[in-house]
Amino acid sequence: MGKIGKIVCRGAARLAALALVGFISTAARSPVIAQNGQLPATPAAAETALAVVPGPAETARAILDKHCARCHQRGRGEPAATQALDYVLDIEQLARANTFVMPGRPDASRLYSVMISGHVPAQVYDAANPGPTAEEIDQVRGWIESLEQQDPPACPERRQVTLADEGRALANLRGPGGAALKGIRFISLAAYQNGCASAGEMEAKRRAVGDLVTGLRTTLVEFDLPLAADDMPILAVRLGDMGWDPSQWDALAAQAGAPQLTDAALVEAYGTETPLIDVRDLASAAMASGHFPALASLGREASKFIRDGTASVDLAKASADIGRVPESLLEQLATVQGATEGYAIALRQGTISGPAWRELRSLLARSGSQGSPLAYSDKAPLHEPARLDVALWTDKLTYQKGDVVALTAQANRDCNLTVINVDTQGEATVLFPSDSDPDNAVKAGAKVRIPSDIEPYLLRANASGTETFIAVCTLNRKRMLGIDQDFEKQRFSMLGNWRTFLKTAATRETLVGRRDTPRQRRARIKAVAAQAATVTAPEQEARTAIYVKIE
Repeated sequence: MGKIGKIVCRGAARLAALALVGFISTAARSPVIAQNGQLPATPAAAETALAVVPGPAETARAILDKHCARCHQRGRGEPAATQALDYVLDIEQLARANTFVMPGRPDASRLYSVMISGHVPAQVYDAANPGPTAEEIDQVRGWIESLEQQDPPACPERRQVTLADEGRALANLRGPGGAALKGIRFISLAAYQNGCASAGEMEAKRRAVGDLVTGLRTTLVEFDLPLAADDMPILAVRLGDMGWDPSQWDALAAQAGAPQLTDAALVEAYGTETPLIDVRDLASAAMASGHFPALASLGREASKFIRDGTASVDLAKASADIGRVPESLLEQLATVQGATEGYAIALRQGTISGPAWRELRSLLARSGSQGSPLAYSDKAPLHEPARLDVALWTDKLTYQKGDVVALTAQANRDCNLTVINVDTQGEATVLFPSDSDPDNAVKAGAKVRIPSDIEPYLLRANASGTETFIAVCTLNRKRMLGIDQDFEKQRFSMLGNWRTFLKTAATRETLVGRRDTPRQRRARIKAVAAQAATVTAPEQEARTAIYVKIE
């Protein structure tokens, strides 16, 4: 029986409780029997075969090499240089970065989510390379499950650089800078220093900023990027050396959601409200603008700025971003209310998207920047990516046995929502939609509570352990591939073993589709065709997962 052991009906009208399906383990194999005190001899051919069986990492790398490297590995093809992920064959880096792979948590890993949901546009694959099979995707899942979660790096002796510190550094330059300040802008590397980058790594980042600026400039002038202050990871750049006028910088700053000066005298001195941009935001905004083709040929270290500017954020990265220790940020996240409350809770439980973090970051930095010459604006950054995104959280971080569990999901675009519970034995149940709330179409920004107050059931924690909850939003499909929603037969869709379901979803879809009415079949075919033809928005499905502890 799962740890969320009962879906308990509300009220006296429904006394029976619907227990989640238990997992029946397979019988253990019989041990090898020794003869005359020795184990049976192993044939030479079998020994050879055993010697060359690759481990999970080698298997995953071979699959990624076969299907993903041509677009996501630098040196394999032109697209890699412009991709957020350009090192897909660096298995060790993938496992360490916590950006595309969450060790031990495949359902929360973006790499796996993209593979399982189907990489579109259809032009990515062709007859020669039809894409990874269900078995290959499952092997990548197995590799992620085999990874151990790693603690974030710790450097308690290092002073964290905050936005207020950067603002004061800019204010201190007003005296010696004079009129020349109007032509100077600043690029911050504070998040990397706060993230415990070594002195050597920081020097490499500094050189990489030079490569980035070279890709942005419109002149052939060679120039240095000096430190703006000896004790601050802020580099100064002259707009004239780049061949830029102030309006070009301000346009990227607006797109990146850069912090603004709050002191009118400083605004006058610098000739702009936004003289400082985080290097990751600058790089990702420049790439998104499409005006800088030279960015496609950046070196690997400089291209990481683009990747880091678009990647999902966990607690460790969020803390480094604003110069806070994780424990302090956790306390502040617990006080967030209003429109960003869901993002704050989701960040405490796992990861949130880059755009979601930038929105939340503005609130957190504003509330902690009193007296600072720099503060984030209430205005959202311009031209945010249209990538579909969904957040999921529970009303508490941990539960005691017997507690009632409630979830909330929120998508950034209109979509069709599915929420699934996977118990510790691997058995999966669709919690939303259900027979009492069968319409899973949700509006952008709307918070969907599961179960809602009007539904006739509760979710109750039944035993200690860790539960997995998964939210999936699809644009063109009404339901997830392979899910049979027959509410006349059962109140909830029982999927069986989650890993097996994922491997067999395509086969299940064929069987489910046989019961469609002609109208449903036409709608399904139209949705699949629309998804395959999509080029400008390559992802038509978003997934996220949280892992909830029950004590």
